[in-house]
Amino acid sequence: MLPNSELDLPVLVARAVPLPDAPTSLADEASARLAAIVDSSDDAIISKKLDGTITSWNRAAELLFGYAAPEIIGRSIFEMVPPEMHEAHREVMARLARGERIAHLETERVRKDGTRVEVSLTISPIHDSAGRIIGASKIARDITDRRTLERQKQQFLEMVAHDLGSPLTVIQGYAQLLQRRQRYDERAVETILEKAHLMARLVADMLDMARLEAGRLELHRAEVDLAELARDAVANAATIHDDRRIRVDAPEEAVTGQWDGVRLAQVLTNLLENALKYAPDGEIVVRVSRGQNDARIAVIDRGPGLCPEELRRVFEHYFRGTRTASMAKGAGLGLFISKAIVEAHGGRLWAESTPGEGSTFAFSLPLGPAGLPEPGGTAPAS
Repeated sequence: MLPNSELDLPVLVARAVPLPDAPTSLADEASARLAAIVDSSDDAIISKKLDGTITSWNRAAELLFGYAAPEIIGRSIFEMVPPEMHEAHREVMARLARGERIAHLETERVRKDGTRVEVSLTISPIHDSAGRIIGASKIARDITDRRTLERQKQQFLEMVAHDLGSPLTVIQGYAQLLQRRQRYDERAVETILEKAHLMARLVADMLDMARLEAGRLELHRAEVDLAELARDAVANAATIHDDRRIRVDAPEEAVTGQWDGVRLAQVLTNLLENALKYAPDGEIVVRVSRGQNDARIAVIDRGPGLCPEELRRVFEHYFRGTRTASMAKGAGLGLFISKAIVEAHGGRLWAESTPGEGSTFAFSLPLGPAGLPEPGGTAPAS
């Protein structure tokens, strides 16, 4: 593999070409070694003439851009450059002709199928034996995932700034009101506490996200009864949403396992709050069941449901559904964190939904000591 994008093709060639008086076999061996390095690289490595004609194309370039080497070699690199970027690319070629090296240029290119891909380019001039610049080597790295994550994080920071700023403004307003009136106002205090609770939840989500990214999500296991946990979560939700119908459907016998009760309560509370938020009408059912090898909790609503695209992305971090974003209060981390908590227990969290008919969010947990399957059993596939 190519060590990294700092090592471009001319550098490798310079290291691989033997001295003029070296035996031909050594030259052949060096050329074969260089070809193997280029061909096995995870980065696309391309060479071209100064007029843009492609002269070499490795296997990673085929995977990244969709063209096989025989069909692209001899064609112009400008076929892969978006039309609005042609002039900028001519300036890059002019800089190369002057002997400049362009490192980590982030731009877009067009694949064979017409789709665009975000890439980071390192382009270096190629010299002949007399030192004349005769072309350029290019290393292209797909940065689509990185750029997507950067955009998501930027959107996340903007959402957090808004979602923390809004309740903070309310808290300040009501605090100033109490200060002016110099008397106790129950409604003002309730509003302050509600907004403070919302801010605490946002901060807790951000801390959990940081722990997940650092691989430091800890579980404190003890014997937990899922039926009791469900009843407690529903009772807590009912105190806040006393106008809603929330029902627990659970077996009479205990459904116990060695789990982290605090973390599972966090998951169930999140699922309940989502159901209450996005399904404003109808009864919500929290169903607890026990199978041969696992225990399950499902939160069932009769709300508007999720479209296929939302269902596919609902557990992504920072994701908030387009149709319900105006109703959302949070940073789009709740379901992502919940999924991580359940999977840390060896379980699985999933969603089922039909637009117009409602949604079911459910998670399963393996039974047995320390949350592991009982002898002969297996944990649900993730």
